[in-house]
Amino acid sequence: MVINLSLFCQVVLGASFLFSFIANQSWQSALGGSVVALISGFLGLVAVGRQQLGNQKKIITVLEGNILDLQDYEQQMQESLAQIVYQHQQVESHTRFLQAELGKLQSKIAVHRNYKEQLNSDLLNLDKYNRQIEEDVKERQTRILQLEKQRMNLEMVVGSLSERKKQVELEVRELEQDVDVIQEFKLQLEAQLNNIEIKIQELETPLGTIASTTYPQPVGFSGNQPVHTSPRPRPKKKLPTEWQEFADRLTRVEMEILRAIVEQNNPNALLKQIAQSEITMPELLIDGINELALATINDLIIAPGSNPPSIAETEYFQNLRQIFATITHK
Repeated sequence: MVINLSLFCQVVLGASFLFSFIANQSWQSALGGSVVALISGFLGLVAVGRQQLGNQKKIITVLEGNILDLQDYEQQMQESLAQIVYQHQQVESHTRFLQAELGKLQSKIAVHRNYKEQLNSDLLNLDKYNRQIEEDVKERQTRILQLEKQRMNLEMVVGSLSERKKQVELEVRELEQDVDVIQEFKLQLEAQLNNIEIKIQELETPLGTIASTTYPQPVGFSGNQPVHTSPRPRPKKKLPTEWQEFADRLTRVEMEILRAIVEQNNPNALLKQIAQSEITMPELLIDGINELALATINDLIIAPGSNPPSIAETEYFQNLRQIFATITHK
C-alpha cells in the first residue's frame, strides 16, 4: 500500500508541475500548483481509502458470515462424511456378502451348466433314439400292412377252403359209403392173391422135377448138350397210371411235405418250417395234397385231422417211396 501511495504522489506531483509550468512558464507557480494538487489528490486518496476501508469492512463482515456458513457447511459435510463412511462400511460388508453369494451363484451356475450340457447330450441321444423308433415304426407299419394283406388273402383262402371243406365232407360221406365195398373187394383180391401164390408154389415143384428128368433126344439132335433152366427175372413193379399222374403234378414243397410225413415220426416242426418258408400254413399245404390225391387217385393220401399228420393207408407207403426214389434219380 505504501509503494502505491508514493507512486501516486510522484505521479500527481510530476503531472501537476508539468502542466502548471507549461501553462504559466514559471516554476514557482508550477511548484505551488503541484503542492496544491498533491494535497488535493492526497485528500481524495484518503477519502477513497476510507470508502474502500468501509467497503472492506463490509466485505470482511460478509466473509465472516461466509466463514460461519462454511463452518456450518463443514460440520454438515463432516456429518455427511461420517454417514458416507458408515454407509461405505455397510456397502463394503454388503459387497462382501454379495461376493460370497456371487461365488455360491457361480458354483451353482457351473453345476447347472454341467447339468445343461448333460441334458443337451441326453436330448441328442433321445433324438437319435426317437429317429430309430420312427424308422422301426415305419418298418413295422409296412410289415403290418403286408401282414394285413396276407391276412386278407388268408381269409379269402380260408373262405374258399371252408367251401371246399364242405364239398369235401360231402364227397367223404359219399366215399365212406364206397369204402366198405372197396374193403370187401380188397379182401377178396387179397384172398385171390394168396390162392394164386399157393398155386404158383405148387407149380414150381413139378417144374423142378421136370427139369431134372431126362428125355430121349429127338432125331437129328447131336451132341451131349445139357439142358439148363434159369429162373426168369421178375419185372420191376411200375406205378399205376393214376399214381404216376399224382407224382407228376406234385410240386417241390408238396414233395417235401410228403417226405417229412413218411420219414419222420413227428414231422410237425419240419412241416411248420417248410410252410413258413412259403409264407403259408401246413394245413393249407396238406389240403392241397389231398385235393390233388382226390383228383388223381380218387382218395385222400393224408389222414384228415391226424396229429401228427400221417398217411391214410399203409399200402400208400410203398408207392410214395417209389415216387421219392424216382424223383431223386430224375
